[in-house]
Amino acid sequence: MVRLKLADDLIFEVVGGELMVCDPTAGVVHKLGGATASAVESLRADPTAGVDAKVADQLVAAGIAVRIVPPTTRRNVLVGGAVLATGGVVSMMLPSAAAAASHPEGGLGAIGGNGGNGGNGGAAE
Repeated sequence: MVRLKLADDLIFEVVGGELMVCDPTAGVVHKLGGATASAVESLRADPTAGVDAKVADQLVAAGIAVRIVPPTTRRNVLVGGAVLATGGVVSMMLPSAAAAASHPEGGLGAIGGNGGNGGNGGAAE
């Protein structure tokens, strides 16, 4: 079992039976299921809980958690190592504020939309 600490400033929400984790600092939303969701819920309920090594690797690779590192020893260095896996974590990038506010059809609120001062967002001639 591996000791982890959840990253700061994360927002958690259960949607349709799956745990969504929003990291507003990185602009990413993670959809967790199965063992990864269970591990995060365990850490939220008990920050001292241990997590399976494979699940811990997934959470650390996604930036959802950081390892609580014991003092460095030769044995820890020889045995350690991270495996990047995506088994139970699906990550999506959040749009920028400007992109989220725009309308792709060119309707009201679109950046550089059709209309106003010349018909195509430019100055009238």
